[in-house]
Amino acid sequence: MKKNIVINVFMSLVLTCFMGGCDLAEKLDSSNSNKYAPVFNQSSYEFNVTENTTVVGVVDATDADKDSKIEYFVTPNLFLIDKNSGDLSFKVARSFKNGSVYTPVITAFDGEFSTDIMVTINIIQNTITIFSFGSKTQSDSIATAIATAIAAIATSPSTPIATSSTTPI
Repeated sequence: MKKNIVINVFMSLVLTCFMGGCDLAEKLDSSNSNKYAPVFNQSSYEFNVTENTTVVGVVDATDADKDSKIEYFVTPNLFLIDKNSGDLSFKVARSFKNGSVYTPVITAFDGEFSTDIMVTINIIQNTITIFSFGSKTQSDSIATAIATAIAAIATSPSTPIATSSTTPI
């Protein structure tokens, strides 16, 4: 009797799948543990990247299927991504040109399902602030003092400006 039940269940399943258009392999393979698509850990990613550098940042996704291994891919090919860690970078460093913005698409793939997310990358200009003071008068006074000190060094290079025996510069 057990053989008939197994055969009847199998025949019923086969007929139901063919008539209903289901995936027979999925129904018969109970060992398929990959049931969920990867999910990115943030709803959006935005990175500010200083011009003339290649490193962008890291995107990260998780999967409800505990045995799934997520791999990352990126388009367009201006970018590189570590398929295991999600470390995103430019192939070639970009320069700042009137507020350059890039929007690559990152794909997280678990071997069966994939999820895409668009990332925003802003290229920011590389600026260096040497001194920042509260007012123009303060800035002018300090600039004059620095210029005077430099002129003094240039005219008498053998005279030390300051020495310290406790804290090396």
